[in-house]
Amino acid sequence: MVSSPNVRSLERGLQILDCFSEENVSMSLTEIAEKTNLSTSTVGRLLQTIVEAGYLQKDSQRKYSLGDKMYQYVKVLMHKSNLGDLAMPILTNLRDIYNETASLYIVQKENRVCIASVESHQPLRRSVEVGEVLPLKQGAVGEVLLAWHPYNERRKIVGDDHFYSEDHFSRIREAGFAVNDGLQEEGVYAIAAPVFDKDGSNVAAISVSGPSHRITLNQRSELIKSIKLYSTLISRALGFHDSE
Repeated sequence: MVSSPNVRSLERGLQILDCFSEENVSMSLTEIAEKTNLSTSTVGRLLQTIVEAGYLQKDSQRKYSLGDKMYQYVKVLMHKSNLGDLAMPILTNLRDIYNETASLYIVQKENRVCIASVESHQPLRRSVEVGEVLPLKQGAVGEVLLAWHPYNERRKIVGDDHFYSEDHFSRIREAGFAVNDGLQEEGVYAIAAPVFDKDGSNVAAISVSGPSHRITLNQRSELIKSIKLYSTLISRALGFHDSE
């Protein structure tokens, strides 16, 4: 299969970005050409585009280094990592109280991705791995993340599915949590609540899940209180100040 010119340009652009590392934080056009085995004219043309896009910058010595746009992505990755690390003690505490799996998810396009998880010690448990990717239109976590998602993006994701009405999401926002009892995953009970950052933006959802038959009605009542409390603790650790 022959690559199109646009695809080849993208591949070469990524090849150029791959040249930068802790040992090579700043390089000249010639050095980059040598590392990529591309002609200086090709590298020069690509560098101009990459610099204009903000992914690289050029100094007065005609040396290239990572630009502001790249640091934006680094901040995003650090935020995700810090969020997961920050949540781990709280997730562990939730797991220890109920001995059910506790996890934390963030939005990634039309999916939700697990960035932290502490599994139940019980042989029969809801297994959740870090990196697990599931649709937003699935489960209590998805409903919570969708409830606080921007309206236009939410409607694009849910489409004409009548289950995901705006009234449904309003009730979740009012309650401060969502429950899914075997609707999309038979035999699994899950409860989720939102996590907010210092600006009041919903950045994640915390969840506890396990076999439906093991989580009694009394435990479910306690779980609602706990999930709301612990999601608030994570939010406050991120700088969020609620009205209460």
